[in-house]
Amino acid sequence: MKYNIRLLLKDMPSLFSWIIVWWIILWLGYLFIDIDTIIGNNGVIYFWIERISHRLLSMLIGLFVATHVYRFRKLNTWWWAKTFWWALGSFLGVLITWCPSCSITLAWLIGLAGVFSALPFAWLEVKILWLLIMMWVVYRSVKDLLVCKVKKRWKA
Repeated sequence: MKYNIRLLLKDMPSLFSWIIVWWIILWLGYLFIDIDTIIGNNGVIYFWIERISHRLLSMLIGLFVATHVYRFRKLNTWWWAKTFWWALGSFLGVLITWCPSCSITLAWLIGLAGVFSALPFAWLEVKILWLLIMMWVVYRSVKDLLVCKVKKRWKA
């Protein structure tokens, strides 16, 4: 695991993609999050938990992108199915954790608006859950960095 992270840090395109994605997501979060409103409505402790989890999420999503850039460049493999679903999940996770009103609209479309509106900590529990999921996804992605998996299509 440590060896794979070192490989990512030594590879310039992967490092560059990690930093760019990390800072873009971090910047977008700061652009759309109103600090005074969060502190006024939910308190300082909620604000700092939200801020730390936002920073960690942006770093993890950047690392996730960097692993796929490295895998594509070095192994010339791209796991289209996994990459598509993980990218979709990352996008929905970012949308859900940044914008509760956007998420309520999305939840209304799939019939979960009532469930999500009843959450007691104003979406903080969703952000923490998404942080844990992204930790697992990035762990699996970094662990399998140098593995090229080929599935058998038929039995011999």
